[in-house]
Amino acid sequence: MIVSKQISGYRTILSLGRPLSVTLVWAVAVALVHWRFPQGLIWISPLPITVVGVALGVLLAFRNSAGYERYWEGRTLWGRLVNASRTLVRQSVTFLRTPDGQHDQEEREEFIQGFAYRVIAFSHALRHHLRREDPFLELIVLLPSDEIARLQRVQNVPSSLLMLIGEQLMQVRHRGWLDPILLAALDETLTELATIQGGCERIRNTPLPPVYTDIGHKIVLLFCVLLPFGLVKDLGPLMPPAVLIIAFAFLLLSRISQLLVNPFGLRPNDLPLTSLTRVIEIDLRDALQECDIPKPLQPEAGILL
Repeated sequence: MIVSKQISGYRTILSLGRPLSVTLVWAVAVALVHWRFPQGLIWISPLPITVVGVALGVLLAFRNSAGYERYWEGRTLWGRLVNASRTLVRQSVTFLRTPDGQHDQEEREEFIQGFAYRVIAFSHALRHHLRREDPFLELIVLLPSDEIARLQRVQNVPSSLLMLIGEQLMQVRHRGWLDPILLAALDETLTELATIQGGCERIRNTPLPPVYTDIGHKIVLLFCVLLPFGLVKDLGPLMPPAVLIIAFAFLLLSRISQLLVNPFGLRPNDLPLTSLTRVIEIDLRDALQECDIPKPLQPEAGILL
C-alpha cells in the first residue's frame, strides 16, 4: 500500500508508457497526414467522440466504484481479523490463566502460548493463501512438527488451522478448564475468523465481469484511436499533445480499476497484509507478556507491504 502523501508522477506515467507512446505516435501520424493532404478529409465531427467520451467516463466511474468496494471490503475484513485475533487470545488468557500456585498452572500457560501461536499462524497462513504463496517458512517456527506435517497434506492451510484450534478448545473442555458458556464464547470468535477467511476468498476468487474489465479497456483503446480524427481539424498541430492528455486521463482511470480488482497482491496499491499480520503477531505476543517481540514493519520507498 502506498503510504506516501505524494504519488510519483514518473511511476504513474511509466505504468502507462506503452499505450501512451502508441497513442502519441498515432496522433502525430494523423496530424502529418492531415497537414500533407488536407483535402483528404480524414477528420470526423467531434460530436460523436464527445458522446462516446461521456458514456465511457460513466462506465469507468462505475467500474472504479466496483473496484474500490472490493478494496475497501478487503480492508474491512482484515480489520475484523485483527480485532478477532486479539479477542480470541484475550479470551483464552482471561478464561484459562489461573493465580500463582495452582497445580496445573504451567500446563495452562503452555496451552495459552500454543493457542496464541496458532492464531498468529492463521493470520500468516491466510495472507499467503490469498497471495498463493507457500506459508510454511513462517509457520514452521510457530507450530510443532506434527501439525506442520498435517498441514502440508491439505489444500486450504488456514481452514485446517482453524480446525486445529477448534480441536484444542475441545481438549480444554474435556479437561474441565472451561464451562460450556465460556467455550461457546471462544467458538463464536473462532467462527468470526472463518467468516473473515470466506469473505477474503470470495473477493479473490470472484473477478469483475468481463464487460467491466476486458471489454471496457478495449473501448478505452478504441476511443484513443478515434480521438485524433475528431480533434485534428480544430486543433491542427496542437492535436497530438491534446490527445495525449485526454488519453492519459482515460487510460489512468481504466488502469485504476484494474489495480483495485484484487487487493490482496504484492503491488504498491494493494493492501499491506504483511504489515497487518505483523501487527497481529506483536499484539498477541504482548498479550503473552513475551520479551522478544518483532518490530512493526516500516514503509520502503513510501510503500508498505
